[in-house]
Amino acid sequence: MVLTSLGQSTDTPAAPPLLEQHRLTAMLRRAQQLYDDEQYQESLACLNSITGSAAQDPGVRNMQGTILTKLGNYDQARQIFQGILETTPTFAPGVYNLGEVQFVQGNYEGALASFVEMNRQDPRNELVRFKLVLIHLLLGHQADAEQLAASLIPTGSTPAWYYTQAALAKKRGETGEEKKNITVAQEIYGKKACKDFDAAIHAVKF
Repeated sequence: MVLTSLGQSTDTPAAPPLLEQHRLTAMLRRAQQLYDDEQYQESLACLNSITGSAAQDPGVRNMQGTILTKLGNYDQARQIFQGILETTPTFAPGVYNLGEVQFVQGNYEGALASFVEMNRQDPRNELVRFKLVLIHLLLGHQADAEQLAASLIPTGSTPAWYYTQAALAKKRGETGEEKKNITVAQEIYGKKACKDFDAAIHAVKF
């Protein structure tokens, strides 16, 4: 969670900055715990209770958008992420999450631009590179997908290589090869580490 400027509500006397920061941090931790427990409405309510200029903190807004995405409120989430990036264009979580919403909504050109920017900011993020492979395949950019896939290695710190190979196999219609790569990835890295990769590849239809 990235925190930037903190502010006070104009409705109450200003508290010392450190106290305000402590309060905001505590609220964000509580919201994150509720989110991790899949209590999305409760987590959103916790965030919505933050007042003053702190309510516009990019970290707060980003988490609100993330929850709305989980709840299927894609248009509202997209507007939040776009609003964040209007004021803080390089805020990485906002860039990534905007790309996620665009991807889910089928705006692959928009998702491509978002993930290209995310890859520029964090070129070692293998999940981002895997998402770029998927998007290139969905857009018919086979050569770009294969070139990016070739930059990954099977001994990486994430299951990106295996899921990338699975995606290429899925594009070719080779269901057996797709399943084999996914199975191997889950055996090596565990299902928890594969969760985001698994969700992404099962969401696409070529």
